[in-house]
Amino acid sequence: MRVANHLRPWLPTVQALTANSPFLDGRDSGYAAWRPMQWAQWPTAGPTPLFADAAAYDVTADALVASETLIDRRMIYWYARLSEQHPTLEIRVADSNADVSTTVLAAALVRGLCAGLLDDVRAGRDAPALPDQLLRVAHWRAARDGLAGQGIDPATGRCVPAAQLARALLLRARPGLLAAGDFDAAEGLLKSLLAAGDGARLQRAAYRRHGRLQDVVETLAACTEAGSTDDGCRPAPARSAHV
Repeated sequence: MRVANHLRPWLPTVQALTANSPFLDGRDSGYAAWRPMQWAQWPTAGPTPLFADAAAYDVTADALVASETLIDRRMIYWYARLSEQHPTLEIRVADSNADVSTTVLAAALVRGLCAGLLDDVRAGRDAPALPDQLLRVAHWRAARDGLAGQGIDPATGRCVPAAQLARALLLRARPGLLAAGDFDAAEGLLKSLLAAGDGARLQRAAYRRHGRLQDVVETLAACTEAGSTDDGCRPAPARSAHV
């Protein structure tokens, strides 16, 4: 639970890295990731509240179920929640991605970050006491801009380039990444992602070619089929099918 408290300021950046849902009902939503905006309609979706310990988490979780807001504790959709089956955290902030390299990068960064934050917990360091409203604004900005625009620096509350926050996340996760032997891979994947842009940028580029969602769908399919590549996802060849 203490690791989850320390993790809160970094999760908007993870959300920005994985932004991949710009379209809604056939039109550009104006957001790099519209999926989190829809998900936020659930009453327990959003940044994880600060809890003193697991017992405090359990009290709130049980109260939410008792209020009949939730069917059971599995309907808690905070961005980091305690697993009901394993002694670990479930991180639920990333957008779904077609490019496996983005998924691998997000997983490596979160694991490396948690390893470093666990050291902070063991050393007795307090988690940053970020105001919930500032944290929600940071997540909103991550959903709107993805990697292409601005993010909220949790230390100052000011707008800074999202790419700058992504590099700061890599550096913060560096000790844990090095311990797992993942740093070089994560650094390379992040460099490629920053150069190519997030999934929302890829989808919009595909749409601009001919103004057809068919091209977006085919690009995503080709990206999934290709897996991780050195030069990012390649556009799919033209087909006769219509979407």
